[in-house]
Amino acid sequence: MSTSTAPSTTATAYQVGDIVQAPYWQRGQITGHRRALVIGLYADSTGPGAGYRVWFYTIGKPRLEPDGPNTLAGVFLREISRVGDIYGMSERQISEITRAARTHDHTHALAVKAEQFWRRLKIARKSEQN
Repeated sequence: MSTSTAPSTTATAYQVGDIVQAPYWQRGQITGHRRALVIGLYADSTGPGAGYRVWFYTIGKPRLEPDGPNTLAGVFLREISRVGDIYGMSERQISEITRAARTHDHTHALAVKAEQFWRRLKIARKSEQN
């Protein structure tokens, strides 16, 4: 007698645009946990187990520089927890996210997703006004 069971995953897969709580590193030290937006997998070929790229959007525009505070980081799956997604943000927040995400190559997928949502919000607001 053979039984087949579907493989179960205990890890949660995150999508571009998910808001997560992630450790923020500065000069080799964790300075606390902050909200960040998932912008993609850390290494595309290895899957979610390798980690995610995140943008600490509350600190500033996407930036990855050798000198100064970075707002982009790579985090392991075990280090983050989901607290929401961009679909819970206001039209103004989404507009700011879209503009800032256009400034860096790694955040392109987020910029596209945020802009599509912003357009839906704008259309809905205009239809309510009429």
